[in-house]
Amino acid sequence: MAFMRSKQQVEEVEKTDVGIWNCDNIGCNGWMREDFSFSQNPTCPLCNSSMSQEMRLLPVLSHTINH
Repeated sequence: MAFMRSKQQVEEVEKTDVGIWNCDNIGCNGWMREDFSFSQNPTCPLCNSSMSQEMRLLPVLSHTINH
């Protein structure tokens, strides 16, 4: 018995370079977008280690605020 798979269109996601905070702890995968940080020099919310600024290619987010 053969199964037919439909060909689905894969929508391409727009990406851009985004500033992030990356955890300095090698054993932790914590990171956050700079836009979502509440501090000038945040600590990792997962392990409380220091964080460093980096750039990462990430999907574009649309910021919509409904009032």
